[in-house]
Amino acid sequence: MVGTDGSSSATEALLHAGELAKVSGTEKIHIVMASKRVERAEVQMAMADIPADLDAHPDLYASDRYVLARATEMLEPTGIPTETHLIADSAADALIYVAEQQEADLIVVGNRGLGAGKRLFLGSVSNKLVQHAHNICAVLVYSCDD
Repeated sequence: MVGTDGSSSATEALLHAGELAKVSGTEKIHIVMASKRVERAEVQMAMADIPADLDAHPDLYASDRYVLARATEMLEPTGIPTETHLIADSAADALIYVAEQQEADLIVVGNRGLGAGKRLFLGSVSNKLVQHAHNICAVLVYSCDD
């Protein structure tokens, strides 16, 4: 399983996850993207009394679907089937949720190389995963120079 947000570090982690999947005999790669945009869209639709069926409003999350489609294309050379998940939650919580649901063996994410000071103020997906997903599966943080 691999998390993406379309960034260069996420793309590097995605490609690394594909290589790992090839050598380990993985049957399917789950690609996960979290989107607060989806969450806001649901709230806006609820306030406007519009049904919260996001499939009926594909333009609200088209850019996120594009990122997932590109990630799927990048993994095609592995020959391993992929499944995408667009989750309305924080990145770490979305990854943990899908890992539990899919009984993942490994979560792969990129690390933009935030220093301790920035991590303290901004939070860190990789830090949260390492702290909270360890009882679900292994977490591999692919270090990237961003």
